[in-house]
Amino acid sequence: MDGEEVYRRRWWILAVLCLSVVKVQLGNLILIVALPTIQQDLGASPSELQWMVDAYTLVFAALLFTSGSREVCATKIKPTECSY
Repeated sequence: MDGEEVYRRRWWILAVLCLSVVKVQLGNLILIVALPTIQQDLGASPSELQWMVDAYTLVFAALLFTSGSREVCATKIKPTECSY
């Protein structure tokens, strides 16, 4: 892999990472907007609502990390090929 290809790939990787963070934050925002309705329908306490937000964010971020790791294995790219 030559230097120009590595340079081009790093911008794609940055774009994918940024989109992943935006996706997690957008999902979290939707959950936060829905919290009053969840509290009314389920009768949840503020502590339980906090657990819901934390668990959702943690699980979603972990799934993104896992899917990224699986993609590296599926494409047979060595992680050291992407670094300098």
